[in-house]
Amino acid sequence: MFQSFPGAGPSIGPRLMAFFGGDRDKFKSVNEVLKISEIAPVTIQSGKMNIVRRRFLCDRFTQLSFVEFANNSIRSSIWAHEFYYHKKALNIPHFTILRALAYKWIRIMYRCWKTRTPYNEKTYLEVLEKRQPAWFQKFVN
Repeated sequence: MFQSFPGAGPSIGPRLMAFFGGDRDKFKSVNEVLKISEIAPVTIQSGKMNIVRRRFLCDRFTQLSFVEFANNSIRSSIWAHEFYYHKKALNIPHFTILRALAYKWIRIMYRCWKTRTPYNEKTYLEVLEKRQPAWFQKFVN
């Protein structure tokens, strides 16, 4: 199933599969996966101060696996390519975009993993057409 993700390849696909494992009850929700994968951002709040930043104290191998996959997906996935270049046009730093893209991919992977269905780019593009996110409208036109 993890080989169906564009850009997973022979080295990253098994790393993603090892992270998720075979026990479908391992993760109760996608938010749990995002926290354990170390991709979810950290929010620091105090009074009027609100800072959102990446995780520094984490399992770097797991975090890097998802970021590497996101980077590879830019060349292999139509919507990932468009998402990346839309954010790049807004002057967002490269690794910040990759972590945001990895965040999106983990949500997709979780759904595929839970339902035991391989990823289908066409199906996800149809979902994006219905939702019409700002970065996708440029792609549709």
